[in-house]
Amino acid sequence: MAKVNNFLKMSFYNALPKLARFLRVQIFPRKETRFLCKSIDETIAYRARNGIERNDFLQLAIKMKNDNIIDMNELRAQCNLFLNAGYETTRNAIKFFLFEIACNQDIQQKLRDEINEILTEYGGEMTYEALGKMKYLEMVINGK
Repeated sequence: MAKVNNFLKMSFYNALPKLARFLRVQIFPRKETRFLCKSIDETIAYRARNGIERNDFLQLAIKMKNDNIIDMNELRAQCNLFLNAGYETTRNAIKFFLFEIACNQDIQQKLRDEINEILTEYGGEMTYEALGKMKYLEMVINGK
């Protein structure tokens, strides 16, 4: 029901944006929106204070804001869109992966053996290097 409600709000907002703003139609919950905006603002301020530049989406958005192509609200909206779009595709990929290994017990056992063996080598720590050694896991994820 919540998805239908959000769909109707978005449709209304897209069809009649001035009226939707006048009526203060909220598509996203206020608490979560404030949290996200605060997180973005704090990250931007931290980067500015410490002279940090990264090769990422946020840095591109900051540059667009600094060049007066977008304002701060548009920057926040783009970050929200980027976060949600990435979340949805990642969630679906993980769901499919887990379903497949649940249906293929032999693959699941081979993965478990590889992970346990490599984690033993690294003292039980999941590190970037340990993850890089998990070749069978990489093959399973990439569908090879």
